Amino acid sequence: MSDKRICIIGAGPSGMFTLSHFVSLGAADDVVCFEKQATWGGLWNYNWKTGVDEHGEPVHASMYKYLWLMGGKELNEYPDYTYEDHFGKLTPSFPNLPNFPGIESFPGTVLHSHDFRSARHFTNQRVLLIGAG
Repeated sequence: MSDKRICIIGAGPSGMFTLSHFVSLGAADDVVCFEKQATWGGLWNYNWKTGVDEHGEPVHASMYKYLWLMGGKELNEYPDYTYEDHFGKLTPSFPNLPNFPGIESFPGTVLHSHDFRSARHFTNQRVLLIGAG
């Protein structure tokens, strides 16, 4: 790399991707990343606080407790560190609702986690969760 120094503002998903790119180029000693939050992830970190923080700065976190992001995994992984790398196995990017005898006559709700939005629908009900991961 040249004698240029690189500064990345923000350690959210874009900042982390940019940082990993420069590290892969061998520029890790020339790169610094500043993040206002206490941890990596930037605005993608859930925070219950609103208004201003303890320093009088606006709380910019816009994630909320029941936010679900349903983008394909291919849009959320790094080219050199995939979901398969992380989990050690292939992970499908589409919902798979298993089919087994009796499911079509089950009188209750059959719901894939992909379609889950809130637990309120299940208040005062008995719930069976079936998962494979």
